[in-house]
Amino acid sequence: MTDKVSILIVDDHPIFSHGLAMALSNLELHSEVDVAHHPTEAFDKLQQKNYDLVILDIHLPGTDGLSLLGQFKAKYFGLPVVMISADTRYELVEKAKDSGAFGFIPKTFDNARLIGAVRQIIEGKPFYPSELALSSLSQSQLEQPESKPEAGLTGREVEVLRLLAEGMSNRDIEERLFISKSTLKSHLESVFRKLQVNNRTACVVKAAKQNLI
Repeated sequence: MTDKVSILIVDDHPIFSHGLAMALSNLELHSEVDVAHHPTEAFDKLQQKNYDLVILDIHLPGTDGLSLLGQFKAKYFGLPVVMISADTRYELVEKAKDSGAFGFIPKTFDNARLIGAVRQIIEGKPFYPSELALSSLSQSQLEQPESKPEAGLTGREVEVLRLLAEGMSNRDIEERLFISKSTLKSHLESVFRKLQVNNRTACVVKAAKQNLI
């Protein structure tokens, strides 16, 4: 990634927002990061500059972050807006997704996972941590076995599954396992086929129900 990526953080907590800005600026994203603490300030900055990404706190004083998301999307067509929050209730994440958010990043992420999530989003791929889907399932649901337990996953495929469950991006998995993009793609296609699913979230949920991870 050679071009500078312009990111706007909209969050009313100065310590967190400036820490996040520093993390994104100092690490390997080659990004220029601005911070707005209020919606009015955010709109002012959006008027003055074309951003590649907005990271928006889902809880802002005096307004609802999801309402602000709708305003951003209506006024700045095509601008990716990602929600960020310490509140990771499944219903809230689903509401953000239904409202058009391009992703959801928990504030509990460490720098490595944060950078991986933002990198994935900048590459045009929505980011929703797979473990948030798992948290929506009751323990009884997870313990209830599938009617046709799936076998035949290789050791490497199980490794890939576990990293998916941690919410890691494809690139981070490639780096962790020292494998190429094409090799990971092959593993994912094989896992999806064996588990009879067609996306990461469904894959992790089904793997958990079958006690594969």
